[in-house]
Amino acid sequence: MAALASCAGNAICDLSRERGLRTRHAAEFDRALGRIMELCRDQFMVDRAKLWRRNGPQEDGGVVGDRKARN
Repeated sequence: MAALASCAGNAICDLSRERGLRTRHAAEFDRALGRIMELCRDQFMVDRAKLWRRNGPQEDGGVVGDRKARN
């Protein structure tokens, strides 16, 4: 069950990166990210959900707090 929840949380966080989806379905993403923060035990996932709930998609399409180096 925990593995399924982790996969679902990752999918929701990944989808929330898409500006078009996030803009059209803001209330649903806000609610789903809130549930991730409540239920998930993986601290990285909780932090990621908090970040996306607070900041949403960035203008450049990048990820706030992305682990990849930017050029």
